[in-house]
Amino acid sequence: MPQYKEDTNGVDFEDWIYKFAGSKLKELYVHFPWQIEAFPLYFEDPYSIYFLSGDGNGRVKVTKSRQNKTPQEFAGLIRTQRANLDSKGITLLGDINTFVTVSALKALEYDEGADDLYKLYNEESFTIPFNMMMKTRSPNHYLGVNERTATRLGRLKQGLPTICFNEQLFGVLGRLKNKDMKHGTVKVDINTEQEEKKIHDPFVAENLLRGAMSEAPVQRGAKNAKKAGDSEIAQRIKGELLGKRYFGDREIEQMLNLKTGFVNRITGSYLIAFDEKGKEERQVVDVGLNIKNFTQKVHVVEYVRFVAPHQAANTIYDEFQHNQLAHGSKHVRKHWEYSQECVDIIQQYCLTYPEA
Repeated sequence: MPQYKEDTNGVDFEDWIYKFAGSKLKELYVHFPWQIEAFPLYFEDPYSIYFLSGDGNGRVKVTKSRQNKTPQEFAGLIRTQRANLDSKGITLLGDINTFVTVSALKALEYDEGADDLYKLYNEESFTIPFNMMMKTRSPNHYLGVNERTATRLGRLKQGLPTICFNEQLFGVLGRLKNKDMKHGTVKVDINTEQEEKKIHDPFVAENLLRGAMSEAPVQRGAKNAKKAGDSEIAQRIKGELLGKRYFGDREIEQMLNLKTGFVNRITGSYLIAFDEKGKEERQVVDVGLNIKNFTQKVHVVEYVRFVAPHQAANTIYDEFQHNQLAHGSKHVRKHWEYSQECVDIIQQYCLTYPEA
């Protein structure tokens, strides 16, 4: 590895440091040949140390001080560095007169408040000879992150695969069509037919079968809904769906002779606080089944479902939707419904823990 001219001339070395501090892109690259981005903490030669410090606004200040190592200590640093490089098969030509101590880039972090990405560097630093540091790297280098940190949408490229994280399309895959830097928005092309198959919908089975179901309303107790063109699989699934029933809170409480509100509490998170001898703080235990959570909008499919007006599938019978006496004539509130399997679990829970 040949010497840099800055390694043989102190004036050139100092001049380079001040130019680097005033440059727009304050990056160095280490770990030859991978070119890992790093930020220099200080440079040094046998006579001086140049400390770099930022002001938080992108400006870097250089503070020059006298070298605090004795000539013997500096010579020891040279021997250690040369031996370390020799062990890796790297030989430096000529003398070693200059060093740089850096912190390598560790990761990107997200500032939720500012909606911004920023670079995070390793707390541990290391020292290398100045001529083992790389000054430039291709702007298209695969480890480059500047586009991602410069603007919120800078990391997005037209035509690249994307994943949606908004609530209604969470996890849907697509390809970036274009981006609007002014408004901070993007357009994504989505293969609707392909992605619809992946979207979780508690009523997906019923909704997909609507096209195969009979035009006539399905009544309670019906075993089949014959229609020309129905596939054998559709007929089998229809039979399973028509035999499946969901119950509301009040129905289950009446069937099992439970207090009002018990089903709603026990199927969610049900926290109990108690005092335990020998412990100062009160202890808390969750005795709920945790098969639904309204706040996080999650539930265990096939045991519980969330029903909103005009969104529930009518292929499965439930008392609240189909019995006019169970709700007001013009209003159906959002509510949870529980399958027979869930009712059996609640019943077993009450038999096992009657004190609940």
